[in-house]
Amino acid sequence: MNAKEKINTTVITVAPMPPISIGLIMQGLTFRQQQILDYITHYLDLHHYSPSLEEIKTQFNYSSLSTVHEHLAALKKKEFLTFEKNSKRSITLCKQKIDPQDSHLPIAGFFSTGLPLELFPNQTTFFSLDDLIQNPQKAYCLKVMGLGLMEDLIVNHDLLLIEATPFIESGDAVICSLITGPTYLKKIFFEGQKVRLEPLNPLSSVISEIFKKEEVIIRGKLIKIIRSF
Repeated sequence: MNAKEKINTTVITVAPMPPISIGLIMQGLTFRQQQILDYITHYLDLHHYSPSLEEIKTQFNYSSLSTVHEHLAALKKKEFLTFEKNSKRSITLCKQKIDPQDSHLPIAGFFSTGLPLELFPNQTTFFSLDDLIQNPQKAYCLKVMGLGLMEDLIVNHDLLLIEATPFIESGDAVICSLITGPTYLKKIFFEGQKVRLEPLNPLSSVISEIFKKEEVIIRGKLIKIIRSF
């Protein structure tokens, strides 16, 4: 078992479908837009040129190119990428508009254990970091909703401070999603081609579960739990 694995964005696999990258997931994109954007990013990293519309269509099993056009137009409107009409491989990514000196993290959405993430369509709520973290541009917050993490001593409305990091170690607490949608806060352990997910609290009654690597998407590493009273 390799105790430390390097990942390209937030995933512990080299599956054909790339993961959702942390730096982009929390800025008002739909789940499918995030997937398409990360597919393009992953493709550019591998080939140094963008995928064609036909390749995107095939990757996501769309029946027509019009659906691809709609998603790309939405991503262009949100200033994540640009492209030229009638040009086969003209997609380029835009630089994120993040002030490296900014000490405010976006509260990106609601998190309820076992359910898909509920991301805010517009980013209007932020958490001030001050000196809590060195690289605010690589972090974000999630607000816990519900009592599903009570056994981990995490309660409703706690803020989870999450860091985007290319390195995840066995035993790290991570926000991770199954490819079927549910999202969890778990400790992760690498076991060959599989991963074991355990509750944060070793005394929890929740049992550990084992998944194939390609079934799990890591969205970030838990840095701190912030609670207001």
